[in-house]
Amino acid sequence: MLPINTVEITRKLLNHFLTGNEICVDMTLGHGKDSLWILKQIPQGFLYGFDLQEKAIRSSAKLLSDFTNKRLIHDSHENVDKYIKEANLFIYNLGYLPGGDKTITTDKITVYRSLKKAMDLLLPKGLIIMTFYPGHPSGKEEEMYLLKKIKEFDQKQWNCMKYDFINQKNNPPFVLVLEKL
Repeated sequence: MLPINTVEITRKLLNHFLTGNEICVDMTLGHGKDSLWILKQIPQGFLYGFDLQEKAIRSSAKLLSDFTNKRLIHDSHENVDKYIKEANLFIYNLGYLPGGDKTITTDKITVYRSLKKAMDLLLPKGLIIMTFYPGHPSGKEEEMYLLKKIKEFDQKQWNCMKYDFINQKNNPPFVLVLEKL
């Protein structure tokens, strides 16, 4: 059966990618649900999680309290290079904090800056997975800006794929995957 939403798409991709000892970076920690799922897959690995909102850090810390192979960072993902030297996976879940203030969203410029840094820190054959939500104004701006930039990436260095639902209405979310060659 095909995946029915972006969470399932992402998890199917990660099932094929993660082997248990990767260094992973959740660039938009939120409530920590993606991080929890990843931590369960990487018992010998390590996870870094970034979020600007203290509420997100607290919520994630509680959810992830059983795991010692993690570091939650209350800072912008734009500063990722101040905290890590390399990683096998970067994951973004763009938009706003579920259940939070919908006026506080990820920003296309800082996301792009962090993406460029993630690309430099990513190990060969590593992945960057990004979930976009173009159904709200900020999400639409991110889609238009970031897809334009990503389409220019050198195909000899990057595989860039978009997974989307072409028959759904109201600008459904989609997943973008970048693989470093």
